[in-house]
Amino acid sequence: AAPSTEEFCIVLASQVSQKNADSFMALLTEKGFNEAYVMEAKFRRVVYGHYATKDDATEQLRQLRRQNGKLFGEGWVMKSSK
Repeated sequence: AAPSTEEFCIVLASQVSQKNADSFMALLTEKGFNEAYVMEAKFRRVVYGHYATKDDATEQLRQLRRQNGKLFGEGWVMKSSK
């Protein structure tokens, strides 16, 4: 079977300015959440991680919310392409 080209990530902020994306990235990095990155597509988003399945991403989001509900409380899972 061919490898899946689907991938999932956790969206933490969507349709943000570059300044706000940079500020949020700095805060996440300061708190040790180093898997965050800015995705430039139709909208600028601050996203977290790369996951093979939606279930993996959803479980990680649950864990992140337990660690820091303020940063991850509004997060949601999105399909992205590799």
